[in-house]
Amino acid sequence: MATLTFYGGIDEIGGNKILLQDRDTKVFFDFGESFTCGCDFFVDWLSPRNVAGLKDYFEFGLLPEIPGLYSREALRFTDLKYRESQFDAIFISHPHFDHIAHIEFVDESIPIHMSKVGRAIIEAWGKSTPLAKFGEHDYRPFEPGRKVKVGSLEVIPMDVDHSIPGACGFIVHTSEGSIVYTGDFRKHGVRASLTGKFLERATEERPVVMISEGTRVAPSADRRYVGGEDGVRRESDKVVSGTDKLVVATFYGRDVDRMNTFAAVAKENGRQFVVSTRAALLLTTLEREGVEVPKMGRDFLVYARRKETGGFEESDYFKWERPFIKDAVNFEHIHRHQGKVLLNLDFYHFAELVDIQPDPGGHFIHSMSEPYSEEELESEVMKNWLKHFGLRFHQVHASGHLSREEVFDVIGKVDPRCVIPVHTEGSEIFRKELSNVTLPKYGEPIKF
Repeated sequence: MATLTFYGGIDEIGGNKILLQDRDTKVFFDFGESFTCGCDFFVDWLSPRNVAGLKDYFEFGLLPEIPGLYSREALRFTDLKYRESQFDAIFISHPHFDHIAHIEFVDESIPIHMSKVGRAIIEAWGKSTPLAKFGEHDYRPFEPGRKVKVGSLEVIPMDVDHSIPGACGFIVHTSEGSIVYTGDFRKHGVRASLTGKFLERATEERPVVMISEGTRVAPSADRRYVGGEDGVRRESDKVVSGTDKLVVATFYGRDVDRMNTFAAVAKENGRQFVVSTRAALLLTTLEREGVEVPKMGRDFLVYARRKETGGFEESDYFKWERPFIKDAVNFEHIHRHQGKVLLNLDFYHFAELVDIQPDPGGHFIHSMSEPYSEEELESEVMKNWLKHFGLRFHQVHASGHLSREEVFDVIGKVDPRCVIPVHTEGSEIFRKELSNVTLPKYGEPIKF
């Protein structure tokens, strides 16, 4: 007998924690934090205490109290006693926070399987972002397409197209038949062919269960997108080619496809693409892994913010930043060459505009999802900054996920015996559209 038990990703975006038990083998797929995790009890600077480990999470039911899963340190102040690991592995589909964040608390002896590129991304992420704490683990990078044997299971990771490199879906051979887990995926990015190959293999498997993400299967209207990455490039080029003023762009910090896009747009328009030290660390790390990324010096320059002394001294910066500071540009360079740069600037670093002093008539490309309602205050603050500095707003984004119609088309072609929706707020839509849907309930095993 085999069972699937869901501890996250149910009627929410992200937070996937999917336990597959087959005979005596127990494996989790993803172990992330949802975007709304703890929102009823924590906000802004009121957050779970680092020193308390899992105590605050258990208090409010934010993580399941499962024996033999967590580390001794994470359980130190809780009532759940430490037990040696009762689990054989955790497979990570991709290194986005909502799929990986909570491995911080997992027992260090449990092997963490993920792609080599994914491992490189979290390594760079951990260096550059203090809040990105993943802990010390037995990381085991896999090669997409090669079987990984864990107990009674055979797990076949396969590359898929998503808004971050190193993303995978999984085909799992169990004693009761094949399972397909999509992870997060799309068909309109630069690696769309990878998703196609994954779905071809999934169809051939004639799966007994397909666990499908449904991010854009939602009761609310879909957000504005410009199609695929080619659409982002086309629309961004219209903005950049039509001005001799400063152009500022913001995008997700690990969206390498978007960095490639803006680097290309900058080059085509005779501009310098300028990124943060954090982006530079990620790009140089991935270049060493053989990922196609913009190259420092040739395709992008690094922007140095003023820190500590304000004099751009090497000692002002974190050790990981220092290799980038020597040849970095600062606000003075941007101000003098406004018509010759395309500057990547995150919202939380908008204060740099005070030093840059852009000439009125510039442009701001917002290459991220439009804000949810709870982010309206942040959106208003952004608008105020743009109005103050005379920057025109442009919404130019391509989603990292399949559309609602594509999700159901894909499921129809794979034709699984049973569909379990995850990573979606539209579970009831799945039920209405399909006759073979099983909706997961938190902590309740589903037999198949």
